[in-house]
Amino acid sequence: MTSMQPPGVSLRKRIILLFLCTFLGVLVLSGRLVWIQFVQGEELRRAAAELRMRDILVAPRRGTIYDRNGEELAVSVNVESIYAIPAEVRAHDPAAVAQKLAPLLNADAEEIKAKLTKRASFVWIQRKVDPEVARQIRALRLPGIRFTQESRRFYPNGQLLAQVLGFTGIDNQGLEGIEVAYDDRLRGTPGRLQVEFDARGLELPQTRQNLVPPVDGENLYLTIDEVIQYIAERELDRLMLQHRARRALIIVLDTRTFEILAMAQRPTYDPNQALDYGPELWRNSMVSDSFSPGSVFKIVTAAAAIDSGLMSPGTPFYDPGYIKVPGHTITNWNGRGLGSTTLAEGIKKSSNVVLAATGLALGVERFYTYLEKFGFGARTGIDLPGEAVGILPAKERVRPIDLAVMAFGQTLTVTPLQLITAVATIANDGVMMQPHLALRFTDSEGRVTEEIKPVARRRVLKVETARALREMMKKVVEEEGGTGARARVPGYYVAGKT
Repeated sequence: MTSMQPPGVSLRKRIILLFLCTFLGVLVLSGRLVWIQFVQGEELRRAAAELRMRDILVAPRRGTIYDRNGEELAVSVNVESIYAIPAEVRAHDPAAVAQKLAPLLNADAEEIKAKLTKRASFVWIQRKVDPEVARQIRALRLPGIRFTQESRRFYPNGQLLAQVLGFTGIDNQGLEGIEVAYDDRLRGTPGRLQVEFDARGLELPQTRQNLVPPVDGENLYLTIDEVIQYIAERELDRLMLQHRARRALIIVLDTRTFEILAMAQRPTYDPNQALDYGPELWRNSMVSDSFSPGSVFKIVTAAAAIDSGLMSPGTPFYDPGYIKVPGHTITNWNGRGLGSTTLAEGIKKSSNVVLAATGLALGVERFYTYLEKFGFGARTGIDLPGEAVGILPAKERVRPIDLAVMAFGQTLTVTPLQLITAVATIANDGVMMQPHLALRFTDSEGRVTEEIKPVARRRVLKVETARALREMMKKVVEEEGGTGARARVPGYYVAGKT
């Protein structure tokens, strides 16, 4: 006999089961809600904000470059750049917008249309446009076309100091010269403007816009004196014309501090239109190229001989106009001999024979010791990019003929900056300083953030050696028969060579 459950009991079980399932479902959903709201809430809110917000870069103002007296050498001027919000343009007519922009921007309409239809929240149309062009485009009130201010580098003196200053790129980044050497300090830190967009990529009206302001770059004062630089470049132009030279260089340096007062070369270029010139004109030959120094180098050989105690300015020589070195005969530049003479006279009249004999007497080891002390074969460490080291023949392979011709500036190569640094060391009583161009940095409010002090690198010569060399070099210019007589300046003592 089978017993049956009363209908009411079965209904109650189903109700209880349904209640338990509902309760468990609500419990799971509540737990999930609590997890999303309180555990993952901050992360999800941040992700949602990132989907809605777009960053528009706000460029900082690049620091101004001044000469030592506060004259502007490189400044930043405000210009307008044009960008688009493609979603807004697509909601209208991208082709029509492109057709209106193309003739004003001197650009291809199809290329502009391709930018306007990109799946991006922001695209540049053209940067740093002419003010009149920007005014005309603004008057068209084109949908999705926006404007932002950027800064463009301007060099008010045109070609003056071009290879030292260098120039910047479209993003205001240093590309050559001092602009790239101190780019990290001149450039500043970009800011950003956060704008809120909807799911279609359209900017939401009357919503919050967060601005993180940019930090402007530091200003840089150079050791350059604009007046001296102008004189140097004027003389270069005159010399290029007078001698029909292919190129010419001038460096003016303070012999007490090794601060560079002027640095000029020809041919040159205008950094305001740098891309219209070739890279060969951007190159600063005074630090990046090396040459055989020729007779100017004779003072280095004489310095080594005197400082090492091997000779004195009065050491006697006999110069018949030539000297025989195994397998070779070396002659003087004019083919004539000096007869009985001295080291000082050999410098004054630029005798190859006297200096070749001096180099051979020094020997390879002693000669190379002084080459290294003077910094040849190594960078000076000047604050400019692309410095060369010059070329010294490998010491172990130097033959007598190599030593003899190196003594009067052949075979080896040096940069113009290395050479003037060596000469300035003699002028500075034998102490070599660090050549430099940066004088000080200031912030956007004009407060000094760093002062660059002169730095002594090493003693190269004894004081008495340097002073003896200076007297010998004065005779080159001041006395009759000296090869530097054209450098005389009435009212001044001038020391020089060749």
